[in-house]
Amino acid sequence: MYRKAENLRRTVLVVEDEFVNRQLLGMILSSDYEVLYAENGLQAMEVLRNTENTISMVLTDLNMPEMDGYDLIRAIKADRDFRKIPIIVLTSENDAEIQCLELGAADFIRKPYDMPQVILARVQRIIELSEDRIIIRATEKDPLTGLYTKDYFFEYAARLEAHHPDRRMDAAVLDIDRFHMVNELYGRDFGNTVLSTVAGRLMTFLADNNGIGCRYEQDMFMFICGHRDSYDDVVESVLAGLGDLETSLRFSVRLGINPDVRPDTAVYDQFDRARRACNAIKSNRAKPVMIYDEELQKKNRLSERLIHEMKGAMEEKQFKVFFQPKYNIKGEKPVLSSAEALVRWIHPELGMISPGLFIPLFEQNGLIQILDMYVWEESARQLSEWKRDLKKRLSVSVNVSRIDLYNPRIAEVLLDIKNRYKLDFNEFLLEITESAYSDDTDHLADVVRNLRSCGFKIEMDDFGAGYSSLTMLSVLPVDYLKLDMSFIRRIQENPVNRRMVELVIDMAKAIGTPVVAEGVETEEQYLILKDLGCDLIQGYYFSRPLPVSDFGKLLSEQGV
Repeated sequence: MYRKAENLRRTVLVVEDEFVNRQLLGMILSSDYEVLYAENGLQAMEVLRNTENTISMVLTDLNMPEMDGYDLIRAIKADRDFRKIPIIVLTSENDAEIQCLELGAADFIRKPYDMPQVILARVQRIIELSEDRIIIRATEKDPLTGLYTKDYFFEYAARLEAHHPDRRMDAAVLDIDRFHMVNELYGRDFGNTVLSTVAGRLMTFLADNNGIGCRYEQDMFMFICGHRDSYDDVVESVLAGLGDLETSLRFSVRLGINPDVRPDTAVYDQFDRARRACNAIKSNRAKPVMIYDEELQKKNRLSERLIHEMKGAMEEKQFKVFFQPKYNIKGEKPVLSSAEALVRWIHPELGMISPGLFIPLFEQNGLIQILDMYVWEESARQLSEWKRDLKKRLSVSVNVSRIDLYNPRIAEVLLDIKNRYKLDFNEFLLEITESAYSDDTDHLADVVRNLRSCGFKIEMDDFGAGYSSLTMLSVLPVDYLKLDMSFIRRIQENPVNRRMVELVIDMAKAIGTPVVAEGVETEEQYLILKDLGCDLIQGYYFSRPLPVSDFGKLLSEQGV
């Protein structure tokens, strides 16, 4: 490895059989370089072997005894340890230049050596070019996959577009679904094997389609290639490679395509559109390929508008906190005992904006932290008012997003809100989705344990939706389990779902943790859950999320 350093004197090897010429070159070069000498090609190879890759350049004559300059160039370029060393040929023969260039020489210095400054300039330029090339080669490729790193990829992709303005090209993003589970279940070494397998299949495809690719993030790949009408074969090839791995996992991948790559648009934006197409089919195994089209473009514009207007909307109180009741069903009659705080955006032009649209959007760019703190504050304020005016004690759970758990002041912020509104810990609950722990389990578990040590009660949302529920409970005690609604939706139709719900409820009873079932929409679901011993129910069967005024009336009439 050759490294640039301004204060480092490089070493050059002069290979010349005539004593006077050796000494003359040595006098010229020694002002800037350490100089070693050899009288022919055989001696030169011996010097190279004894200097342990410290030589930055070889300057060689052509006509020498024992091994001439031509054979020396061949020997150096054939040796793995020496082939990257640049070679300057010392010659007065015009006809030799083409042959030497074909063998791998980098430049020529003409005899006689009557222009020292020109010689020094040529040597310096070739050494710098060689070192730059070596540094680029060492840093431009991802060492695990062999694909470009993202910075080099974006630069090369921009050049590819600029140099081929008339060639229609596609920008693509490929993502491996639930890759974090591969590392958790099988270890990082196997995860690396998965990434290398995907990269190998992509490189084969790109080699056949004049494209280049990179590993953009842990399990996300990007590539650009000539336009194609279908990419089904790419997905099939990647899945076939993953299918050859010895594992019981069933892999799935998503591929987003932006077919409208244009040189007048920033390269990053081209791939951002492909990424949006990829994200649009998340968890949809039936449709692994999505093309960025006019419909997605409209969604993109809407997303950008919502992001742009979010802070102003908060100042204007366009975000409203709704409350969905939770009913205790342990007794003969269901009793309103708690609620979940849910945010709604009532836009002056767009009307009610679905939280399924703006919440994932804000989670992606970090704005969810601002929105969450707003909801925490509004929920606590409202809970305090009901407590004062209605003389009702109610538990309200507020959502804590994954990104909130990385805030080093999270406990301080939540304690301040609770204390300012004079709430008990049993009144202000924290709801954290199970998937929040999936990527950085140890750190996030420590944060949640700290919140519990402060006194907060933790409700694990979407329990059973991921693969690590039981594992999480072993390292992270919680105060409530909220069953994922996918189990509830088919509980009356699917005996397996019913049995799984029963097992979770039995397990929760064994560890003394109440179970909340969300998404309950029918009387049959309610009766099954009651029969299985579920503690609390939330869903449209009892009530939709209600605005403050309507929930206040319900609380006044039915609340504890």
